[in-house]
Amino acid sequence: MSTYKEIERRMRQFMLREFEMNLPMRDILQLAWINQFEYTSKHPDQFQFAEQFGNSPFSDLVEKSEIQHYFDPLIQVLQHGIAQKILKDVPLDILIAFLVYPALYLSNPRHCPDFKPTQHHIIS
Repeated sequence: MSTYKEIERRMRQFMLREFEMNLPMRDILQLAWINQFEYTSKHPDQFQFAEQFGNSPFSDLVEKSEIQHYFDPLIQVLQHGIAQKILKDVPLDILIAFLVYPALYLSNPRHCPDFKPTQHHIIS
């Protein structure tokens, strides 16, 4: 479990690298999106391990708060967007799912073997 937690920590911290709360929301979300693809491209073995572990019964043994707190800065941005009426007021889980899981799905060569995470594909 410690390997899984460490990989999750690295992935989430990489996702939020260069994160600045004073950037426009669009820039913050785009940066997180690009960083996800960069990490999974550079570390495919870690990504696959985390995916397999996260979808196994062993993941139930991990306290979710140990991993979720790495998303706190992103959650603050989403909450600010909701408060400013930039984002729709829906549960945060929905917003995070739309931000994180499409990139994870596209990064998995078993799901999308022909997808190449080029700058054009990621930002378009």
